[in-house]
Amino acid sequence: MTKWEYQKIDLNTLSRSETELDALNHAGAQGWELITINSCNIALFKRAVSAPKVARTSATAAAVSRDK
Repeated sequence: MTKWEYQKIDLNTLSRSETELDALNHAGAQGWELITINSCNIALFKRAVSAPKVARTSATAAAVSRDK
């Protein structure tokens, strides 16, 4: 099952030098997927959370092969 993390950007509070598209493109470059922009001009994003990598020892490898 995919786990997600979420972020929001208030597009009303951007600096004068940053456009809305700049902010959205920056978030996209960091792996965020735009979900919606609501009526208050808040952009909501999501991205998949990477599962923590577990070091495989010989005991876990044996358990995995046994379960197959």
